[in-house]
Amino acid sequence: MSTAPSAARVLLVEDDAPIRTFVAMALEHHDIVLVQGDTLCQARQALAQDEFAMVLLDLMLPDGSGMELLRDTALRERAARTRWVVFSAGLTASAQEQLAELGVSRVLRKPVALQTLIACVDDMLGAGTPGRQGPPDAGIEADESALAVTDGTPQAEAAAVREYFEGRHELFAQVKTLAAQRIARDLADGEHAVATADGAGLRRIAHNLKSVLRMLGRPGAAELAYALEVAAQGGRDDAWPTLWQALRASLERVRLA
Repeated sequence: MSTAPSAARVLLVEDDAPIRTFVAMALEHHDIVLVQGDTLCQARQALAQDEFAMVLLDLMLPDGSGMELLRDTALRERAARTRWVVFSAGLTASAQEQLAELGVSRVLRKPVALQTLIACVDDMLGAGTPGRQGPPDAGIEADESALAVTDGTPQAEAAAVREYFEGRHELFAQVKTLAAQRIARDLADGEHAVATADGAGLRRIAHNLKSVLRMLGRPGAAELAYALEVAAQGGRDDAWPTLWQALRASLERVRLA
């Protein structure tokens, strides 16, 4: 990646290491300076210190919601020339309307295909003066039929490589390795969240996992993560242990693969 003085600065705010690696490698040949942060605090510090052409923003972060940045009038005024792209694993129609009203240029739904991400960044950096662009674009939905195979099989992984990685096996392998490392921590954190009835923590774990698992060719495990996220958000703690144990078994298979 070039770091010439004219290179556009892009801020990636994302707490999931495999996703950050995916984005960084997708943009490695772009003439940009990619700055990464995994919390709202780090994002605020970066935006206070530098001017960015674009912010790629996850909404569910360890220390709050990315919406807080979007609603910060003083921050947005300082970053008046910045284009904002929300990178999220699912949003309601109401939330997407709010994002449009807040001046978000685009919404990318996780997991996003490599070429969709690249096209979005090219569009944002190549466009004119930032401003309200109308309703966010939800991007390209995953081809569910392509992943309608048994989790973790060579066929499932090959489908995921085609769907999300444009056939780049080396990128898939790197994301898979990082995901396995992250899952070791998720297993411990999930156990603690269930034992202490920490619905917010459990929801965040499940929310992050559902995108990465689908990218790795494990749609069945991703659906379990989604079901757990919904149960945690709804406060249905009676369902958490059963869903967590099912998801835990799937995560162990990913970690040991």
